[in-house]
Amino acid sequence: MRNSGIGGQAVLDGIMMRNSNRLAIAVRKEDGEIALKEEKIGEELDKKNIKNLPFIRGVFAFIDSLVVGIKTLNSSADMLEDENIEKEVTSWKDKAVTYGIIGISFIFAIGIFMILPYVLMIFLKPIVKSYEVRTVIEGIVRIGIFLLYVFLVGKISDIKKTYMYHGAEHKCINCIEDGKLLVVENVRTSSRFHKRCGTSFLFFVILIGIILLLLIPVKTFWLRILVRILILPFVASFSYELLKLAGRSDNKIINLLSAPGLAVQRITTSEPTDDMIEVAIAAVEAVFDWKKWQSKQDIEEEMPMEEVLRAGAMTLKDAGDAEPSVDAWLLLTYVMDSYDNPNTKIIKQDNIDFANRDVDFYEKESMGKNRYYPENKISNKKYFTKALYYSNPKKLMTPYQILAFKEEIIKRSSGIPVQHITGETEFCGFTFKVSKDVLIPRPETEVLVSKTLGIIGEHFERPLNIDILDMCTGSGCILISLMKLLDSGLSGSDISRIHGVGVDISSAALQIANKNKANLISSSNEYASNTSEKLINVDFIQSDLFANVRGKYDVIVSNPPYIKSAEVDGLDEIVKDHDPRLALDGHSDGLYFYNKIIEEVKNYLKDYSFLIFEIGFDQGDAVAGLMKKAGFTEIKIIPDLAGLDRVVMGKYDITNKSLNNEMTIDKGTKNDL
Repeated sequence: MRNSGIGGQAVLDGIMMRNSNRLAIAVRKEDGEIALKEEKIGEELDKKNIKNLPFIRGVFAFIDSLVVGIKTLNSSADMLEDENIEKEVTSWKDKAVTYGIIGISFIFAIGIFMILPYVLMIFLKPIVKSYEVRTVIEGIVRIGIFLLYVFLVGKISDIKKTYMYHGAEHKCINCIEDGKLLVVENVRTSSRFHKRCGTSFLFFVILIGIILLLLIPVKTFWLRILVRILILPFVASFSYELLKLAGRSDNKIINLLSAPGLAVQRITTSEPTDDMIEVAIAAVEAVFDWKKWQSKQDIEEEMPMEEVLRAGAMTLKDAGDAEPSVDAWLLLTYVMDSYDNPNTKIIKQDNIDFANRDVDFYEKESMGKNRYYPENKISNKKYFTKALYYSNPKKLMTPYQILAFKEEIIKRSSGIPVQHITGETEFCGFTFKVSKDVLIPRPETEVLVSKTLGIIGEHFERPLNIDILDMCTGSGCILISLMKLLDSGLSGSDISRIHGVGVDISSAALQIANKNKANLISSSNEYASNTSEKLINVDFIQSDLFANVRGKYDVIVSNPPYIKSAEVDGLDEIVKDHDPRLALDGHSDGLYFYNKIIEEVKNYLKDYSFLIFEIGFDQGDAVAGLMKKAGFTEIKIIPDLAGLDRVVMGKYDITNKSLNNEMTIDKGTKNDL
């Protein structure tokens, strides 16, 4: 069992984490910012120092934890009030207050948890004659009072939040000690119970106290009370050693002794929110280099890059990956580009015999195919290229790089798409962010973009002054690609104004679309004219089809959901388990959204404008028929590179309504691409 040696406690709206003589307090302020205070608490103790000797260190550790606990509570309050977070408690008055609070708390605790149970036993003396039995009952009563206390205070709203932060503290430590990378997704799935918790310490105190009292029988009332107070340092020392042993041992007896304390943590800890987890992570990373610690636990040797890549590809092949070499390369590139980024969300599931390509790991319960991991916050800038790799394929990868690569291989082997692991994909030559909330762009959708560009180039005068709408935009890849390609293919004098609007019902999808806009359009200076007015701009709006759409458009493109409801569950697992059903399900016949869009679209089309759809391979005639019935002309069905129907387009021309009955549908060919 691993023991990282870090510990902490919940404070006001935050977490204190401690590692040796380093301490950090992180709190979430009202404006959402995480305030962080770091400090050293004395010098690191020499192992030969009397304060660090077994069975003596427990007393010092107990007193130290009380002092540090009160100080950190005061510090967290100051941080929440925007007071100087560098402020130290140095004046004798402040110290007197701190130690006064500790003294009062200590007296209160002794009175409630030590003396009160004994006093209650006096009333049992006429009934229970045996001193030993009364001592055991006293211990049970002490436990009952403690449980009642933590339960009742947990009903206070501020304490409820503190219990949640307590859970976040445990989850972070468990996450690290379980060998997972310290990111929100991993912490969220980690246990909120930990054997080194102070709750377990208190149970050890009660248990050892009962044993010592049985061994030291005394007769007079005051002497019995005095004994209960005097044995506390010894009880604390033994309990501390037992707690340390529990933290590094999976011995059955130790686990049995730890079980009551872990059970009580169901009261003293609660599941935290992601915001709370972020605070806990900030506190941990301020005092503990968990990456270095983990790398030493898992892999001790460096390995040549080509060996790591080959082993990853063979692991994927054994797991049934259709393109193991390609996927292994993409994951290696991703790791080499991002493993040092603290925001990278790489998730460790389970150790595998990587060198021997153990292929049974993906059958374990923790490798369920419905797991999804959100996008990684990595830079668009890529420095790791094939040229860099081939220039030195024997370059040694660090243990942490190897560990991170293993993580991604495990996830891909469990069925998670590479695009969801890396949080991005290539489309039309551009890198787009993706997540579980958007359909992963397919290469065949590039046909829709290509045909739309052809329509714009053929039918609209220069300089371009057009409005484009992308219905069911998802990641925004179609609309943004159109804008980027129009800009790169035309000179400034050929563009007057191009305005794009992306529409989607999913707010989560629009968050991804706006990230792609920020990365690929908003931050680019190439769209600014000499007057600083943007020639090309994009807006995304949330709307159930046209409900919130305003204005008219020259071109409307759409790749709506078009899979029949009954067929969705029969799709490949990588699609049905990881793409959002909202982006797949076209209702019973797969034509629901084509019908709805065609019914309403003419209210949003300018005269002499175009409607262009992506379709399923067997829907060309059906969608073309719907467009013909609605009065569109020059309808054409365009195949993809595989020769399957992929795009249907038609022109909306008010002046040619009389030609509707004479219109024919043109079946295009690959040459139309």
